[in-house]
Amino acid sequence: MTNLKKWVGIFLCVAAWAWLYGFFLRLEKTVEPQMFANGHQGRWWVIVLLYWIADTVILLCLAWIVRRPFGFRMPHGFPFFQFAADGAVLVLLIHVSWLCTDHQLYSSLYSAGLESLPGVFICLSFAWGIVALMKYRQLTGILGRQAQEPR
Repeated sequence: MTNLKKWVGIFLCVAAWAWLYGFFLRLEKTVEPQMFANGHQGRWWVIVLLYWIADTVILLCLAWIVRRPFGFRMPHGFPFFQFAADGAVLVLLIHVSWLCTDHQLYSSLYSAGLESLPGVFICLSFAWGIVALMKYRQLTGILGRQAQEPR
């Protein structure tokens, strides 16, 4: 991939993420209260699920273009699905922690004594990120040793 194509791809991913985030914030401000008032909470949670899926796809496209997970170069032959699965779970944990602070949901969590749940999911996301980094480093080490072995 040429350098110009790479930067255009990065710009498009960042622009898509910014537009998606702004669009979701507008939906959260205008559509969510109407849906909850009309008894259509399930439809709102489908929108939230679709937002997570779109956010994950944008992140994975960006990771595919950059090919530098955790700031380290991705070696040739690295199973991208391994990083993609860890990235999807990491984005899910961050979205769930953010979802726990939603004004429609937080009051229910608070009344149930679960007001610290967003912090728990943030800690889980950090732990998942550390484990994902360790798995990535181990896999790159294995691939590096295989590349050095004579065939």
